[in-house]
Amino acid sequence: MPKFQWEATTRARYISKDDEAPWTATSLPPVRATGLPANVTALWGSSDHQVFAGTYGGDIFQWDGRAFTQAYEGPWRGQASIRAFGGGADDVFAAAADGVLLHFDGAGWRRVPVPDGPHGVEHLTGVAALPDGSVVISASGSQGRLLRGTAGGLVELTRTPIPLIDLVAIGD
Repeated sequence: MPKFQWEATTRARYISKDDEAPWTATSLPPVRATGLPANVTALWGSSDHQVFAGTYGGDIFQWDGRAFTQAYEGPWRGQASIRAFGGGADDVFAAAADGVLLHFDGAGWRRVPVPDGPHGVEHLTGVAALPDGSVVISASGSQGRLLRGTAGGLVELTRTPIPLIDLVAIGD
């Protein structure tokens, strides 16, 4: 018998069978530029008070423990669709379509240049934080490639004949 159960209602509700912390459902506010609902494509957090949601339009919303607010305005129409997040509390990267890489330093988001630019259509697809504070970024397109570095600069590690969809750091 499962320890939990979801009830089908107009509002999602989590029912715990044990003394676990209760879950609640929330929604994102409408996208500022369009007033339309956000289409979430990536979700990541470093704590209960810092969660990021990326959207198809490249917008980023931030959870502060109480509510989501829009923290970054994307180019819309699927350009720069957020694919993945990773990093640390005040050192967060957002990997996006069209070779767009964004960095959050605790105060705001800014674009980070990708070395040697994309070759053809390239989508950044994954972010893995390493123990030394750097990140590895995966990419897909006509080729795959791996990038490594910090917000101060990235270098290309390798290119592969196959697109890289995602990655994870295991151990050190």
